[in-house]
Amino acid sequence: MKFQKLLIVLIAAQLLSANLWAQEKTESKAPNFNIWLGGLYSYNATEGIVPSSNYTIAFARIIAKGNIMNNIDYHIMGDVAGFADAASGLATRRSILMQAWVSYKPSTYAQFRVGQFKYPFGIEAYPGLIVWKFIIPSYATLGITKKLGTEGGMFRDIGAQVEGIVSASKDISFFYKAMVMNGNGPNLIDNNNEKDYVGNLGVNLPYNITVAGSYYTGKAYDANADGINESAFSGNISLKNKRFTFQAEYLSATNEFINKSVKPNGYYVYGTYKILDELEAGVRYDAYDKDSEVENNSISRITLQSGYYFSKLNRIMLNYEIINDDAAPNKGNLLNLLFQVVL
Repeated sequence: MKFQKLLIVLIAAQLLSANLWAQEKTESKAPNFNIWLGGLYSYNATEGIVPSSNYTIAFARIIAKGNIMNNIDYHIMGDVAGFADAASGLATRRSILMQAWVSYKPSTYAQFRVGQFKYPFGIEAYPGLIVWKFIIPSYATLGITKKLGTEGGMFRDIGAQVEGIVSASKDISFFYKAMVMNGNGPNLIDNNNEKDYVGNLGVNLPYNITVAGSYYTGKAYDANADGINESAFSGNISLKNKRFTFQAEYLSATNEFINKSVKPNGYYVYGTYKILDELEAGVRYDAYDKDSEVENNSISRITLQSGYYFSKLNRIMLNYEIINDDAAPNKGNLLNLLFQVVL
């Protein structure tokens, strides 16, 4: 209930501020509300697992966004329902504030954002989940990107960011994002004096090709206690046009505990093609090593994807995962069916 009350207060404040600015003849607008709903049916073919099939609410989100005045925008997003699923790696979400930020854009070269939002590391899970090409992100994205900050788990943190785009020619432009953040994940107060830093740098090339890389460095708690130093790197390339998309990314990280280091790494490659305007099919291969210094610690899979689009964002998606897990050789394949509605 605390989240619902907070959301109502924030929305009321924005409506009031919109009216006040309107009286002063600014360009402020009342919030634009959206609702995202997703239902997920899953079937796990692992022998002996109970239950082998289930239906859950994958996400139910309420979003309010708009502008206070010229070049100043805001965005508030909360989950009012979610689910916990070990097979997918998605976190439990029950009435929780996901994003709350304000941005100022004086030019295309520099836009500033403060609040709680996704940190600019990697590419697969950075867009909103309603436009993801696969229902579940790759193992490397879940094992590295999603876990940055020891208490992370939702690809988000609290901090400040600057980003911008610089055009070199008609078809070539460079972009950057840099963020300083608490490093503990969303809705949490910082617990040490060391901030975490994330940077993303890339270039947009002709034929809708993008090449980019991300770097993360941070420290959790006191290094003299049972804390860790974290660093991570990702590099990606993507190509997108009206019918075809291709994307590949490599990710690696180093987590330095007092008595040991853990070095996960992994990658994925996928391609999708729209057979019709409403029908899309694709395939992804991804592999992940939980610690490169430990044997028999890898997992990989082939994911077959199909999607039927009633509109740009309203769709039904089917994913079939063929899984190979060194640590669990008897693990069966997984089928996920997502029903998605955006209002």
